[in-house]
Amino acid sequence: MSDSLPVPPPTGFESAPAGPVRHQGHGMWLVRFTGRVLVVCPRCGGRALVVPRPGLAEPKYFSALLFLPRRLVSVACGALADWSAHERGDRPRHQGSVLFRGGPY
Repeated sequence: MSDSLPVPPPTGFESAPAGPVRHQGHGMWLVRFTGRVLVVCPRCGGRALVVPRPGLAEPKYFSALLFLPRRLVSVACGALADWSAHERGDRPRHQGSVLFRGGPY
């Protein structure tokens, strides 16, 4: 007979739950994760990065992150493009032209 106590299994190896695990969000806006976004370059098809335009002040509210002016920079071909959101009354008027074309439905 041995006087030693049984050794518990190491922690971190608990069995998986039987049912699906639901994500518990903390109410954070997903736009907080858009500081650097990898995209496909429209010119060469290579990797490009979209970042907030340099030289701007930090936004006061997270909702302002949706409308920050952004810059696309291609890693492969060096393409550079700036984007900024239209403000109310700033959009061009398309008189007499079709804005949306539908497919065969």
